[in-house]
Amino acid sequence: MDGERDGIVSDVFEVKTSVGRQSLYTAIGQIITHTCGSRFSSAQRWLSLPAENEIPADIQSAMNQNNIKVLKYKLKTIKDKLYISFSGSSLK
Repeated sequence: MDGERDGIVSDVFEVKTSVGRQSLYTAIGQIITHTCGSRFSSAQRWLSLPAENEIPADIQSAMNQNNIKVLKYKLKTIKDKLYISFSGSSLK
């Protein structure tokens, strides 16, 4: 998912439902792959993950080195309606 302004992508998001190593490796690879090219040169990279789990330190370090910000989410069901709330890095 991306946001676009004047043909230039401003933000790229990858959402995962797990913080297992395989999901995180896949997410990092997808974000890097999808932000190649001049349209993406200044795009902010985002990875949205479940808030309940911690990211392993070595994976967090790799994300920091690749300028990937984390946006954590929580899902909650109230009276048969699903709600999502976000925490973490601020969106501009």
